[in-house]
Amino acid sequence: MASQRQSVSFSAIIKGEGQEATCRVSATKVSLPGSGAVAYVDYFIRDEDVSIALPDGHYQVFVNGETQTVVRRNGFWVSP
Repeated sequence: MASQRQSVSFSAIIKGEGQEATCRVSATKVSLPGSGAVAYVDYFIRDEDVSIALPDGHYQVFVNGETQTVVRRNGFWVSP
């Protein structure tokens, strides 16, 4: 049975570098029909979806009951 993929977005909090902001995080929801199994992958943040301008540095993103570590480098959000 093939997995199903769906684009979703969540409200999130970003903390780090002495700053805190709200944002929208996009992700891909992967589910296995009939199993109830669900995973969220490929988290993505765009600067325009963050409530304030944040400097480059290391951050924790609190989203969907999980904590993700991200780095803002040269204006882009990346996984470390």
